[in-house]
Parts: sequence; structure tokens; C-alpha cells
Amino acid sequence: MKILKKMQKRFFMYIILIIIIPNYLKMFYLISSSSQSKINYIEKYSNVDLNSEMLMHFFKQPQYRESSIICFLKHTYNHNFYAEKFLSLNFSHVITLLEYANRTTLPRKYIYNVLSLFNQKLGETTYINSYAFLELLEQLPKLLKPYFDIKKEKEEAIQLIKEELYFLLTDKFELLKENPEKIMDDFSVSVYNLLYDKGYKNNNLDLSVSDIQQELMLFLSTIISKLIWNPKDQKFIWNSVKQISKFVESLLFSKILTNVDNADKLFWGLITRFSYFLSIYGDLLNLDCYQEINKDLEDKNLLFLTLEEREICITSKLNYLKKSLYNSEFKARMYQKTVN
Repeated sequence: MKILKKMQKRFFMYIILIIIIPNYLKMFYLISSSSQSKINYIEKYSNVDLNSEMLMHFFKQPQYRESSIICFLKHTYNHNFYAEKFLSLNFSHVITLLEYANRTTLPRKYIYNVLSLFNQKLGETTYINSYAFLELLEQLPKLLKPYFDIKKEKEEAIQLIKEELYFLLTDKFELLKENPEKIMDDFSVSVYNLLYDKGYKNNNLDLSVSDIQQELMLFLSTIISKLIWNPKDQKFIWNSVKQISKFVESLLFSKILTNVDNADKLFWGLITRFSYFLSIYGDLLNLDCYQEINKDLEDKNLLFLTLEEREICITSKLNYLKKSLYNSEFKARMYQKTVN
């Protein structure tokens, strides 16, 4: 409840701080506009047109009852404004539904379905607020950790194989002596179906860890590809990029992401999105902001910039970001001269 109250309080701050970009034509306009035009644009679109009744409706949290979830899906999730004007600013519903899984020890399939549900809705958004994403990332390791227990998954698989083998030796022992090759072939097919065929009629095995890892990767990648920062909140921008990278690291170290390549994909997504932000708003950032970023790059203490690339011939993440910073800082210096 404390988390939700905190989110409710910050949501109204998001409405003031967030820069709403309704479509990509307006993005193109921003790229080609003067700095003063960008400032005017920010002022014009800094308010979200939502009445208090609609806000309270969106903040209503689903309960883990069939009637409550159906009501949430029908009236909140399906609302025309839900994706663009709530989900892009607030992930409280994601957190609430994941919390239910931890309280009631639901199977991995439930986690998969929650991530899949919101993945679909994220496709309707044009931006994601970075404040909201950070609040979600703070909760994810704790909420997801129980469902990424490889040891438990291994024990479940061993038990299923043991049961199938016991059935073979007790019910088909005579057939095994008469035609061992055919019986072993049948046994192998049965084991395969148990472990890998999710539609197999006798399969009681939950979804695998890799199944929800794939859905989680899609979920995180989609969000990162749509992140946006407020150029007026300059102290937060770079710190948030570093914080997001640290949370991705924590997912790797806690074995929620078991593949370093997956973490690298998220790091690349974060760097390219931040570089895109710089290409649009870089001239509005002050030189102190650039100085802080460049110092961190020189120190080389950030894993998301120093992690070895998957291919030896491609531009490194560090050099890619340095190039983006150089171009944006140049524009910022030119802008400062015109203002002064």
C-alpha cells in the first residue's frame, strides 16, 4: 500500500514533468526546430488532459478475484486513454498483479500472462516516463526472484521423468523385454512431450524459466525503447540512465536474466534511446550536465558501458555514446553562445 500511495503522489508530478509526444510527426518537428521552438513545445504539451474522476478510476487496483480482474480488463485496461495517459506514466497495476503471485504462490504461467498482457498494451504507447520505469525496476527483482529458481525447475523435471520411468518399468516391463527399441523410443517421446510440449494432454509441468525470461526481455526492451526524460530536470536525466543500468545488472546478478547477451541487448537499447534523446534535446542541456556525463565515461566504472561487445568489429557502447555526446555538446555550446 505504501508503494501505491507513493505512486499516486508522484503520478501528479509526472503530469507536470512529462513531455507528451503524440506522434512521430511531432518528433520530426522537434528534431528540425530551433531550441526556442522546443521550449515552447514543451510548455504547450506539458499538461495531460485527464479529469480527476478518470484519474481515480485508473488508480483503482485490481483484486485477485475473477470479478475484479474482469472489471479491470473491461473498464481500465481496455480504456482508450489507459495506455498513453496512464500506463506510460505509472506501472502500479503491473506491480499489484505481480504481488498477488508472491502472496498466493501462483505458477510461472501467471507471471508470463501478466507480462504478456502489459506487453500488448505497451504497443499502444509512444513514450514511457523514466521515473515510472525506475519505480517498477526497484520492485522487479523481489517480485520475480521466486519464479526464476532453476533448481526447483530441475527438480520438477526429474520428478516427471522418474514417474514416467516408473510407469514404464511396472506396466510395460514384459513389452520392454520383447521389443526394447520400440518401448525406449516411446519412452523418449513421452519424456520429450512432458518437458517441452506445453499442449501435451498429460503435461502438468509449469512454464519454464526460459519462457518467462523471453517475455520479460520483450517487456523491458519495449519500455527502454520508448523512454523519455524531461530536459528541465537535468540533475535526474543522467542519474536515471545509470540507475536503470544498475537495475539491469541486478537482474543479471540475481539470475533473473541468466544470459549476459540479454543484459547487453538491454544496455544497447538504453544507450541508443538516450542518444536519441540527446539528438533532440541535447542543445537544451547545460554544460555542467555534459561535464558530469563525460567524467563518468572517462572513469570507466559503469558496467553497461564497459561490458565486452558480442562481436569484435562493432562500435563499442562507450564509443557510441561518446560520439552522441560530442555532437550534442557541440550544439549545446552553440546554443549557449546565441543565448548569451
